[in-house]
Amino acid sequence: MRKKYDISEILLVSGYFNTDIEDIKFYFRVHYLGEYLYMDETCYIWTYKVMIYNGYDYDIKVLGREWNMVDCRGVKTKVIDRDILGDHPILKPSEIFEYESVIYGSSDSAIIYGYYDFLNILDNRRFSVDIPSISLDTPRSLKEIS
Repeated sequence: MRKKYDISEILLVSGYFNTDIEDIKFYFRVHYLGEYLYMDETCYIWTYKVMIYNGYDYDIKVLGREWNMVDCRGVKTKVIDRDILGDHPILKPSEIFEYESVIYGSSDSAIIYGYYDFLNILDNRRFSVDIPSISLDTPRSLKEIS
């Protein structure tokens, strides 16, 4: 979904944290859904919403992303998506693309990090933007930390 916002409006949205890299701003909100049993193994589920703001003065295309997840036991998982939910959205200057997705983990605490790939529509140049670590926690794992 593409929307045009005044960027100051985004900063008022509660529950988001942002990262400002180059002229692209990312806003993330993570929500723990719960756990379920699958083949005698407990799985943990989080939803996350991402908003990508194009601060450049030209159009950019989102080509894909790579997430790396490391859980509290050190188990590593890599997810490579060469699209965003089946799409390669093009963002005009000052436009935001937002989407929601789900991530599954085998422990009640993990971090994810990675990058997004983009295309500068103006000169057909590809570039990547790193995403810093995002914490995935459950209410139980937060209690154990405090």
